[in-house]
Amino acid sequence: MIIAANSGLWGHWVGPILQFVIGLGLVVFIHELGHFLVAKLVGINVERFAFGFGPRLFGIKRGETDYCVNLLPLGGYVKMLGQEDFKPLTETDKPDPRSYEGKTVGQRFAVIAAGVVMNVILAVVLFIIVGLVGIDFLAPKVGGVVPGYPAAEVELDWSPAPVAPASATMPDDPPSPQFGKGIKPGDAIVSINGNQVTSFNDISVESVLASDEQEQFSIVVRRTDESGRAWIGKGDISVKLDTDGKKFVFGIEPASTTIFAEDDEWAGSMPFQPGDRLTSIAGKPIENLWEISKAEENADGTPVTATIDRQGETIELRVQPAIHTNSDVVWLKDGRRAKIVSGKALQGDADYRLRLPDGSELEVNSDELAGGLILEPLDILGMLARLKINAVNTGSRAGKAGIKPEDIIIGYGDHGTPTLQELLDINERVVGKATDMTVLRNDEQLTLKVTPKLRSSPGEGVKRAQIGITNTPDVAHAIVAALRENSTAQRAGVMPGDLIEQVNSKPVSSWAEVICVLRETSGQAISLGIRRASQKLTIDLGTVDESDFSPDDYQARLLRWGYFRPQMVTIRKSNPIEAVVWGAQETFSKMLVSYATLRALIRRTVSTDTLAGPVGIAMIAVKVGRHQPLIDFVYFMAFISAIVAVFNFLPLPVVDGGHAVFLIIEKLRGKPLPAKVMNIIQFVGLGLLLLVFVLLTWQDIARKLAELW
Repeated sequence: MIIAANSGLWGHWVGPILQFVIGLGLVVFIHELGHFLVAKLVGINVERFAFGFGPRLFGIKRGETDYCVNLLPLGGYVKMLGQEDFKPLTETDKPDPRSYEGKTVGQRFAVIAAGVVMNVILAVVLFIIVGLVGIDFLAPKVGGVVPGYPAAEVELDWSPAPVAPASATMPDDPPSPQFGKGIKPGDAIVSINGNQVTSFNDISVESVLASDEQEQFSIVVRRTDESGRAWIGKGDISVKLDTDGKKFVFGIEPASTTIFAEDDEWAGSMPFQPGDRLTSIAGKPIENLWEISKAEENADGTPVTATIDRQGETIELRVQPAIHTNSDVVWLKDGRRAKIVSGKALQGDADYRLRLPDGSELEVNSDELAGGLILEPLDILGMLARLKINAVNTGSRAGKAGIKPEDIIIGYGDHGTPTLQELLDINERVVGKATDMTVLRNDEQLTLKVTPKLRSSPGEGVKRAQIGITNTPDVAHAIVAALRENSTAQRAGVMPGDLIEQVNSKPVSSWAEVICVLRETSGQAISLGIRRASQKLTIDLGTVDESDFSPDDYQARLLRWGYFRPQMVTIRKSNPIEAVVWGAQETFSKMLVSYATLRALIRRTVSTDTLAGPVGIAMIAVKVGRHQPLIDFVYFMAFISAIVAVFNFLPLPVVDGGHAVFLIIEKLRGKPLPAKVMNIIQFVGLGLLLLVFVLLTWQDIARKLAELW
């Protein structure tokens, strides 16, 4: 037991932390080694070259230099003649010729730049090692395309893909009309702006580097048609701000395998196990995950059979699809149905252009919509379904309270059977307070205490009250949770709690069956047979037309894509020359991303909440050390070394880039800036640097405390 405990402690904390300390120490040590070597080369008296900070543990003095190891192994420093930490500069006519100040501008610039150069070299070397060993990345394959984003709208010119050998017969007929416009799931991204795409990260990097939404990128994709022939599509694609308005994206989502993944954070409701491989749905073979979308086109919301391969054994499981109202469907407060043509649905400040069933269009504000910006997950003629727990964050308030997937929420606080809007409102109202949540679990009512807390999602600056669940409509039971204002059902007299048992005398037991019957009787008079407490009632809704209901407004979702392992591609360079080229390219790419991030921060298209300070970086490194192979940690430290190179050479006081600016000014003026001016700039810069350091550290700690709280 003791050995196992120690092994767990080592693997979870001690090993990853030690790995990070060594890695960070190497990055900073190499930086200082650059300063040291060039200082010696130009004849500067280096008084101390230290590994680590704090009290000196041991060392040896060779010549004029003390080579020592200090207590804290988090880097190192170089102490040159004439350097005094935190001591103001003074005017001097004749500095010691072997001091830093006694050297020429060019020599001093070389000393300053050497640290950054060494970090770049270290990054290249580490990336070369990664390339030779091999590492897995997200494959540059399209798993999904976000509607309305550039990837869905791009016009592509198609031609047959080259066939090997060159003498082989190439297809000369045009691709099938179904190709249409836009990138499709299953496409492989070949290149962007002439740069070969080897991983999905390359796609993200290109979009991040965009300067505005008008910028055009040339893109090349590869697609295989139904007959197995390969085609190359070429076109120009732009970028668009994502729904949070924080970064530029093409609207391309990575591809996943058909193998179910492990999820340490979320417990879901699906009856699958990690490692299960999905092979078919409703008897239709599934070889690629995006083929689920085709199966969903014919799904009506009734349970389907999913076939999986579990360690060589074929198993059939019954799966209840979730049915959702499409996100572009809204209702006006007078009860009319409409579709969003343009606007920021579920996001910003109102002002939508809507299209009504008769083809006319109008512009409205969010307060003119029934329910405002919050779209209830399932709305049928104004009848809203109950909410069912789809997944629970195991470390969240809901997880700790004992809430489980498949629980149906039938009470929260002082409200019975809340809608999504009511659930969110109650969260905000009782944040920080233990509140009763009543759930139905296997026909048994349970009341549990849950305490919402304020949290901000990645990239968001606004904190919202959350309990740590995702929800889905309770499709299996046609029970009315609430009614949309001025809807067909409300006007006819349907009430919350009613159980729908018949539609036009046809028995129904689920919302999926209700939709199926309504689809068959569209444009006809509709009556509902309901059970209200112990009473059975018939309620006439009148004639239901397209202004009230359209079967196209609903989508059955068979499986949540997040359940699956991502498609990966292994990058390995067996040729050392190729590894060197790849290492240099990766270093350059990471440095470009760092500059692009800074630019995005200045333009305020990226929130400072996305930044990590020392504590945040350490936590990321620990997670990588816990869950990823060692080569992934080497890749992470190469990235850190590239970032250190970038940020150290920014034109800011105190860091190397600031010193370089002073030297350039001195070269242009023929003399250095006055000592008083340089002192003021240095102390102001130091103060700002410390402030940023403290703020980022506090943000890291507060974020971690929020997760624990």
